[in-house]
Amino acid sequence: MKVMGKNSIFEYNKKRKIVNGLSLAGIFIFSGFIISLYFIYLKHLTLFNNVFFTDLIDFFKTNLSNYTLQGLFMLAFFGGLFFVPLPMEALYAQFVRKNPYTLLIILLYLLGLFLSYGINLFIGYRFSNLSKKLISTKKFYAIKVKLNRYGKLGIFIINAIPFLPSQQVSLILGVFRYNKIKFFVYFLSGQAIKMVAITLFILLFK
Repeated sequence: MKVMGKNSIFEYNKKRKIVNGLSLAGIFIFSGFIISLYFIYLKHLTLFNNVFFTDLIDFFKTNLSNYTLQGLFMLAFFGGLFFVPLPMEALYAQFVRKNPYTLLIILLYLLGLFLSYGINLFIGYRFSNLSKKLISTKKFYAIKVKLNRYGKLGIFIINAIPFLPSQQVSLILGVFRYNKIKFFVYFLSGQAIKMVAITLFILLFK
């Protein structure tokens, strides 16, 4: 993997920081204005009712609480996004306990992760400046050092060991312009081994 210098990852430009800060403040102000407008004027209009969102949330809750295959896919897809903090492996174990379709569970879970981690990688590629602001400078450099030291083995290990921040790493690898094919090979290999191990453990002690 290409080794990058410190300045290639972070730019400390005072004027840019001011502009970014003002832009962020503007977004918050505008969002607050829209929310206030909704609660004051628009919440009584049929067009702006929240029935759709309520039904959508109920759909998610029903499938997750009943441990359906749809719920498993949603867990992997949404939980695999870098900004959604969920105890993925613990929840996955519950689906294994409650669902008899062992092989299908593993395949659906990996499919959901493939899509969500692909989104993380894409965001890192396309919106690197924004991605850098979402993760602390210290964490960025710590992961950069480890990736330069361990390379593909590091990607495999962080996906194979439960409860490590592999979602955030996929975003950072996008910022680093890591090879997409290599990423998916090591990421899927690590996740597959982890899921098979968890599944076998649950089935043995079920």
